[in-house]
Amino acid sequence: MANVTSAPVRQHLMALSEQPRRPLEELFPSVDPSAISLISSLLEFDPAKRLSALEALENLFFKKLYEPGKEVTAPPIPREELAFNGPKLNAAQMRWLFQEEAALLALK
Repeated sequence: MANVTSAPVRQHLMALSEQPRRPLEELFPSVDPSAISLISSLLEFDPAKRLSALEALENLFFKKLYEPGKEVTAPPIPREELAFNGPKLNAAQMRWLFQEEAALLALK
């Protein structure tokens, strides 16, 4: 909870009643244990303990699919470049942007 920096979010989480954790193995008894391990790691509440996308690919569950030498990696996109951090758009503006993007994709 210490990692939750938003006061309203922290307040909301504190107001929730505590529920005992139900083991995923009990909820999904016929699922491959490596899948259970992967899902458990991806559902970790603390982001510092949660698997990254690359760590998830290295999980035993993807052993037959993941080929590290063929995986393309790139540095994270800077926050200021993410479009959703920009100005709020109304429905007409969003529609126009979608149409522009579709037109650009159609040209490829």
